[in-house]
Amino acid sequence: MKKPMVWAKMTYVCDDCGSRFEIFIENTLERHNGDKHKPVPFGIQCPNCKNFHCYDRSGLIELPEERPVKTGELYFADKKKYDCGVLRIYGN
Repeated sequence: MKKPMVWAKMTYVCDDCGSRFEIFIENTLERHNGDKHKPVPFGIQCPNCKNFHCYDRSGLIELPEERPVKTGELYFADKKKYDCGVLRIYGN
């Protein structure tokens, strides 16, 4: 199986427990491609405390170059049946 490629990251912070997460973005998400723009969520369930108060605090930060996602990294995956990116941990 080919590793997903990521091109940017965002920092999410949980308002409940204070945890911070760098979440990488698959190369097919958040790019404006005419009508085919597929976003990532602004808020997510906290991977640590499981509450729903974990929000983007950085906006998109482009990586110096596109690269494969690394094992154990959080990333937004592009899953065909969803209208936005889906949070995953690569390799789990």
